[in-house]
Amino acid sequence: MSLFAIYTYAFDVFDISPILVIASPTARCGKTRAEDLMEAVVERPLRASNATAATIFRAVEAYKPTLLLDEYDTYIKNNEDLRGILNCGHTRTAAYVLRNVRVKDDFQTRRFSAWCPKILAGIGKLPPTLQDRAIVVRMKRKQAHERVE
Repeated sequence: MSLFAIYTYAFDVFDISPILVIASPTARCGKTRAEDLMEAVVERPLRASNATAATIFRAVEAYKPTLLLDEYDTYIKNNEDLRGILNCGHTRTAAYVLRNVRVKDDFQTRRFSAWCPKILAGIGKLPPTLQDRAIVVRMKRKQAHERVE
């Protein structure tokens, strides 16, 4: 996680951008707390617990953020448009989506960037295409007999 935080300050010199995934088997394992910490140290954090595909590519284009998307288990698995945008941001050369945008009384095709560092947090595994592009930090709940210093 420390290396990924540093990476967010220099990601633009790389050609591939892995996704940092903070995953756990159940709730209350520390995912949101880990995201709180990452938000405090990454470059240009933009955090959400739900987002649409259109919001993501427009936000990336406008802010060039480090995306922190919490609760992925509730909205990514059944959202092919969003998964496609998160997937295309894996390589610099393919990190674009095309959309038609209104310009006065007509529409023009515009290219939007999806190139930015991404941190996803949630319960369970991601869909295979995202999981394959991920560095996964597996969280687990502290057992009652375990002590923390």
